[in-house]
Amino acid sequence: MTRRTACLMTASLLAFSSPALTQETVVLSVCQDGLEGGASQTHEDMGRFLSGNWRMSAGGTGLTLGVNVMNVTLSWDEASETLMLSGQGMTAPLHPISYNLSEEGDAPFDMSTEALTPTGMSDGDVESLNGCANAPRYYWQVDSGTEKSWGGFMFYENDRATGFMANSAGGSRNVFMTR
Repeated sequence: MTRRTACLMTASLLAFSSPALTQETVVLSVCQDGLEGGASQTHEDMGRFLSGNWRMSAGGTGLTLGVNVMNVTLSWDEASETLMLSGQGMTAPLHPISYNLSEEGDAPFDMSTEALTPTGMSDGDVESLNGCANAPRYYWQVDSGTEKSWGGFMFYENDRATGFMANSAGGSRNVFMTR
């Protein structure tokens, strides 16, 4: 086979390849375009990427004492097209937030980097540490009568997240999750 024939065959294969195959998104990192980044990454893409078993360590702050350690699962729910958090008898949808460094975002409570990191890091601190200018953030809320709990996570590496959880009784915890 001549070089010219080989080049023509390669060009033909590329020209007639399936569009679905060439446009499929593969998420390699939580910082790949960020959740709010380019059109190549969607809530579903990120939800599927984050799905799996995680270990959560939640240290008490203020009046809440001790450290709770638990296994949680993140899973993509096809029916609702939502990333779900489940563990310790609780199931809650994780809502992605639109958050670009200096904006407030659309969560019902503070989802700033300062609120999501136990040491109150800034956006610049996180970006300097991992190169992620816009780490994906999710919040959750659970209501049971008059009792409420809520929380938020920021995924700053493929296998690490930080955040908080709180409840209407005044308890609060810093959260660290690993895969």
